Amino acid sequence: MKPVARAQGGAADAPRRSGAPAFAWDGPALAAEVPHAASAEVGADSRFSDTADPGTDPAREDLARPGLWSLPTYSGLARRLAAGFAREARLLRRAPAETPRVWAVMAIAQTRGWLGADIDQRRHWLWLPVLFGCGVIWYFNRLTPGDAGPSLVAACALLLAAMTRRQPAARMALIALAMIPAGYAASALRLAALDAPVLQRPAIGELTGYIVAVDQRGAGSRLLVAPVSFANLPPQQLPRLVRLSLRQAEPLRAGVMVRTKARLLPPPEAARPGGYDFARDAWFRQIGGSGSALGRVAVLNEMQAAWGDAAPAQPGAPAQGRDKHDQDSMRETSAPPTASPWAWRLAAWIDNRRMTLTDRIAGAWGGQAGAVAAALVTGKRGQIADETNVWLRAAGIYHIISISGLHMVLAAGMFFWTARAALALSPWCALHLPVRKIAAILAMAGATAYCIFSGADVATERSLIMILAMLGAILVDRPALSMHNLAVAAMVVLVREPESLLGPGFQMSFAAVAGLIVLADRGVVTPGQPRRRRPQPGLIRRMAAPLVAVGLTTLVCELATGPFSVWHFQSVYPLGLIGNAMALPFLSLVVMPAAVVGVALTPLGLDWPVWWVMGAATEPVLYVAMRIAATPHAVAGVAAPGPGALLCLSAAIVWFVIWRTPLRWAALAPALAGLVLLQAAPTPDVLADRQGRGALVVRGAGRDAEGRLRVTLLGAPSSFTVEQWLRAVGDQRTAADPSLRSGARCDPLGCIVTRDDGGAVAWSRERRSLFEDCARADVVVSPHRAPSGCGAAVMLDRQTLAQLGAASIYLQEGAATVRRVRKTGENWPWTPAKPSRYEPPARRTFQPTKEAERQEGADLSGVADLPGVATSGPASGRAPAFRKAEPDEEAPDEADAAQPDQGSPPHGKRSEAAVP
Repeated sequence: MKPVARAQGGAADAPRRSGAPAFAWDGPALAAEVPHAASAEVGADSRFSDTADPGTDPAREDLARPGLWSLPTYSGLARRLAAGFAREARLLRRAPAETPRVWAVMAIAQTRGWLGADIDQRRHWLWLPVLFGCGVIWYFNRLTPGDAGPSLVAACALLLAAMTRRQPAARMALIALAMIPAGYAASALRLAALDAPVLQRPAIGELTGYIVAVDQRGAGSRLLVAPVSFANLPPQQLPRLVRLSLRQAEPLRAGVMVRTKARLLPPPEAARPGGYDFARDAWFRQIGGSGSALGRVAVLNEMQAAWGDAAPAQPGAPAQGRDKHDQDSMRETSAPPTASPWAWRLAAWIDNRRMTLTDRIAGAWGGQAGAVAAALVTGKRGQIADETNVWLRAAGIYHIISISGLHMVLAAGMFFWTARAALALSPWCALHLPVRKIAAILAMAGATAYCIFSGADVATERSLIMILAMLGAILVDRPALSMHNLAVAAMVVLVREPESLLGPGFQMSFAAVAGLIVLADRGVVTPGQPRRRRPQPGLIRRMAAPLVAVGLTTLVCELATGPFSVWHFQSVYPLGLIGNAMALPFLSLVVMPAAVVGVALTPLGLDWPVWWVMGAATEPVLYVAMRIAATPHAVAGVAAPGPGALLCLSAAIVWFVIWRTPLRWAALAPALAGLVLLQAAPTPDVLADRQGRGALVVRGAGRDAEGRLRVTLLGAPSSFTVEQWLRAVGDQRTAADPSLRSGARCDPLGCIVTRDDGGAVAWSRERRSLFEDCARADVVVSPHRAPSGCGAAVMLDRQTLAQLGAASIYLQEGAATVRRVRKTGENWPWTPAKPSRYEPPARRTFQPTKEAERQEGADLSGVADLPGVATSGPASGRAPAFRKAEPDEEAPDEADAAQPDQGSPPHGKRSEAAVP
């Protein structure tokens, strides 16, 4: 520190010449960093002693001004440097050799001050649910389920934390360390508690079971059935719940036992690597299969006395349902094999009430406005047309028809303020009773009842927990809207349902609420320092305040949920700010209050006028959505980002919302890194279906003359899978768009596409075309088993895809990299491992050549080994009639059977016709 002492000594006359004081080291951190040995060099000059009294020296009176540690803790760093350190900065210029070190010491001291201020407000405890979530992610990133052994580690760490109560730092560190294995153990216990069977392969048979819920789907309907028997499966292999689709709506209601012939399939896996795992979501909902009914649905026992209400009306049918003759023809007199459990009875009773109220609300106004109004109250969205759903998504207001945080907050707020206003009307109640706490209790009861009535979906339950935590804070005289209450709600949800962390509902809802809390907590104030008095706003500002508030809250929610929306849905809605600003006032001021009043008047039969008003107020919302959807670029596609981008952006959001001091601005570093990774994420060149029924090929970079991505669809995968692929590459077209078939040469044996780099991608419909495709193409996808010695760089046949699931292929710099949905050795209850004798390497080299060269050098040896294959000559025999696969259809079990002689031309002569 001698240079510092010399700098101070050399500047001893500076106060006399310029009036600038020397450093006043009155902070403990800086006093520790600057040793007292420096005073030995200064000598007896007390002007540079950190124990000197500024008042004893007239020339040093200005040292009594605010210095480094006397400034407010929460002051901005820029303002501090500009005002508090102006004179010190001039002194530092006289000692350039020590300037970096002094500034580093000052930065460390400032950071310690900010961190100490956050710890004083117990903001560090907000990291507990974050670390708990890290344990959950650790568990679900395993290849196989683990046991709950780490829970013992967590218990020991918590015990040690309790034993070291006199050491706060050690206690905090041990508790934080315990959260990671605690999240791991909670996930393991959750899996052990929900050990439900799942169908291992498609099956057709007679299904008998109880209807738990009924949802309308256009002209048809979808049933949630608890099976009693199916296709002679033993009880230990029978799924607890299955989804059954009906092409034509029938007068069925929850709570009855039915019997029908059905075709059920295992829940579908992710359509692409990194996509949403629908099989995992269905498993945690205890849904072990889905399919469709192949015949009429016979009612075994209506249990009319148990339910006491009639079946709800179906679209296009009279209010009383079908006539008695039709119903009697479907009813059988045989008794059900077993009685339904009480949980199913309760769920069926609630579902019947929801269906009845849905029809009542939708019929009051009619049209799509009535259907949307009914969905806002009951959560039944089956009557909403697909076109209306597209409008709502494009306007960024699709969240209004999903009963979650917005609906629960509005419903609980209506209960709270109504009860509080009613109690305040009585002078005695207002003076002698805790009106606010009583209103909170009534709001908690009302919100719970609304959650149960709306179906108690996962998102609704999560929102209810958040509402109960915030209303419970009112009962203990704590702020209702605080980050600590949100942390408690997040911890409760993660302990109860750890798997919800992996879904978009948890991520987007908690991110949005955290952003709103940060927005509400603007204007950070130091403890003990009064708030600044603001002037009374004028008339214009008071009138514009609601619109500004709606726009600002929408912007914050869009920024907070944007990374998760891009990760899960690969879509951005630039006009969502306008849509929410124009639609939410109708929803908040008219629609939701009318919903609460209408539900209260329903038992009295006086609810029809209220539902009419609610439907009328929904019409402007749909009009706004329609106009925004018609605007060009209302929906922007974004290619699927990599996990690194999501991790960085999530870390930035968490860091920003947890800290309250300027430490939060350090989140800019991971945010910028996430944006860079988002732009640098590679786009897959080939996406293959998990059953080999088709593939999507990106022919090259750029767009065509009409501004569309240059992609080509091969085969006949399900429309849902195709749309998932298109979203992953940033394309907003639908699966039915005919332009997706351009660029492919197809014949009855399959299709082939040549990319811009000369590489060829082939899809083989029949097995006899695999020999030619293996010799001519770099990538081959087929629903059949590949022949041995296939020369393609990447061969994805039925056996490989069955073991590893859907795949995405990256063709870059002469190498093919394959990413699969399942990792090697992965074995989970919802995707059990399948034995396989062949697994392609993850990375193989290829040499793309021109199609003409490939055709000349094609090796067709071995094609004649297959029966009925003509290697040359005109077409012989009859071309087969291929039908398009259904969305939920699996590949045929006998796909490898020998095909009759077709005499089809070789692939080199394929035409531009699309696959039929």
